[in-house]
Amino acid sequence: SPDPETDNGAHVVRLAFAPHAGAVTNGDLVRGGMAFNRPLLARVVRQAPPPLPRFRIDGDGGVVCTALRHAEHSAGVLVRLFEADGRTGRVRVSVPAGYRRLQVVDLLENPIGTAVRLRGGRATVALRPFEVKTLRLER
Repeated sequence: SPDPETDNGAHVVRLAFAPHAGAVTNGDLVRGGMAFNRPLLARVVRQAPPPLPRFRIDGDGGVVCTALRHAEHSAGVLVRLFEADGRTGRVRVSVPAGYRRLQVVDLLENPIGTAVRLRGGRATVALRPFEVKTLRLER
């Protein structure tokens, strides 16, 4: 978390197979792999961080949320999305009251383009095939 010697030493690798039939998207498989590789961990802490907002992403099943965390350089919250199916994806992001802007940012949290205005706590976000897009929710 993060390990400064990440490439050195012994490594343990786990593999899993996900037999499936029917309408399973790459997004479904990516989400399953993420759950397998990063199981939920509970920890006792002295002081809990502020709670993250409850938000919802609806739309294309190929779009996967890979991160939700507090921004490091502002008071915002970061949401990272990834389009896993290799096609154009659209999702609707719904956020709780109090959030006014949705800004696309780069990996260093610098704004890219103009902010997306939230209307009624909702905004539509488009992703290109295999695109990674980071959004900063601002109060």
